[in-house]
Amino acid sequence: MPITVELPPDPGTSQSLLQSIYLSGLAEPPPLCTGMGRCGRCRVRFPGDASPVLPQDKAILSQELLEQGWRLSCCRPPLPGTKLELPKGTRLPDNISPNPAHPVHYPPTMDLAVDFGSSSLHFAAVDPALPQENDPQMAEGILINPQMGAGGDVLSRVAFALEPEGLQRLSRLSRAALARMLEQTQNRHKRGVREICLAGNSAMTHLFLGLIPSGLAAAPYHLDYRGGDYAHLPDLPPVWVAPLSGPFIGGDLSAGYAALAFGKKAAYPFMLADLGTNGEFILALSPEETLAASLPLGPALEGAGMCCGAAAGPGVVTGFTLSPQGPEPILFTSAYWGGPALGISGSGYLSLIRCLLQADLLRADGGFSTKPPTPLGKRLAKRLRLTPQEKIWEIGPQGTLYLAASDVEEMLKIRASFTMTMHSLLEAASLGFADLQALYLAGSLGSHTSAADLEALAFIPPGGSAKIRTAGNTSLSGATLLCRQPELRQKLIRWASRVQILNLPEQPNFLRRFAAEMHF
Repeated sequence: MPITVELPPDPGTSQSLLQSIYLSGLAEPPPLCTGMGRCGRCRVRFPGDASPVLPQDKAILSQELLEQGWRLSCCRPPLPGTKLELPKGTRLPDNISPNPAHPVHYPPTMDLAVDFGSSSLHFAAVDPALPQENDPQMAEGILINPQMGAGGDVLSRVAFALEPEGLQRLSRLSRAALARMLEQTQNRHKRGVREICLAGNSAMTHLFLGLIPSGLAAAPYHLDYRGGDYAHLPDLPPVWVAPLSGPFIGGDLSAGYAALAFGKKAAYPFMLADLGTNGEFILALSPEETLAASLPLGPALEGAGMCCGAAAGPGVVTGFTLSPQGPEPILFTSAYWGGPALGISGSGYLSLIRCLLQADLLRADGGFSTKPPTPLGKRLAKRLRLTPQEKIWEIGPQGTLYLAASDVEEMLKIRASFTMTMHSLLEAASLGFADLQALYLAGSLGSHTSAADLEALAFIPPGGSAKIRTAGNTSLSGATLLCRQPELRQKLIRWASRVQILNLPEQPNFLRRFAAEMHF
């Protein structure tokens, strides 16, 4: 059934129709390509006379969709009061009101741990009176970060926040999302939330709290707020904010360190790589000495900006196996899915690229081979075709999923950022990869990607997969630990203040070294 929404009469600071739709709260934003006109997920259908077809529409939408009246909303101005039809699969916000007319008040006997990520918000209820091994199963959940309507990457949202009223809109959406978390949790357990422990990157923390992120907008980057204290916001319990070490080393990393160093008692030296929209790394040499660095990865690992990209979930391909017939998709396994694949996650793209490299359809530089030397490669090459924009490879005969040359390039950039950051930290500490006790992977890459794929694609040295540890959501795990053991918070604040941050773009030959890593 089509979903129709009516835009508010005043689009506020919205610079595009896309922003006006998703920042209004009328619908949950899907993983978007930040207005680059690549993913097509922002398409809308106008009633009556269709909006004129733009070159950007022709570049991404099929002729059939254009004839049906679908247009990209990222390249159009807001149209206040217009009714629009949204694509099938668009999710509406849940029916839970963040400010019910007659709220139910429960005794505040539990805490709420929150990982405030760029794409999604993960939360878990915690009973601080019980040790972890005796804690009953409590509510956990996930919400789409409503800020995504302002852009899939952090810097787009920071720029939006610097526009008049932009910060207020993003902060209001963020606090409303936390209010929904609270209501879901409290209604399930019939218990109130005493306080919230929030772990988020520096930008998300500023935008949630309504702090002007001017220090994150342009070089020289700096922090005006470092967390490690309580924030008191309307309609929310006290929020303890995990400490920030630098402009791009935030509370998600400090909470992740707490999960490993205080919770798992990880052996030193270890490295934590939290990989989502940004690649954030810490190299913990000892309890007193830690190096950190970050580089932007873009939203590709979240499924955004890729031609067939999707966030991992039911119906989404999270991996491939290479059979004599070619790459065979592996669907997300947490729920049964009887329909066709809806898209490919970031880990799925990495797995697919590995398969095509093995079949000699892809070269190490990421280019498609039109004359592969192997029989399998020759068969797969028959599915290559050239569109007006670029060369693509059709994954299945139905043509619903495909790999584009631009998708491979995005993954090459992620690989270059990963290896550049990892090697720079190790060099600064005069260590080699073999000296690490473990490399913990968290975030999008650590949830579904296999260590074998990373080794085959040269993210890590040969034999390095033995060092890989899948850590899951270390930000949420750390926030949960800090709810349960608040005495660790001061220890973590001291740790965060001593972290040494490497500014990679300022290092000699940075661009040359980055370019040298653009290969599999």
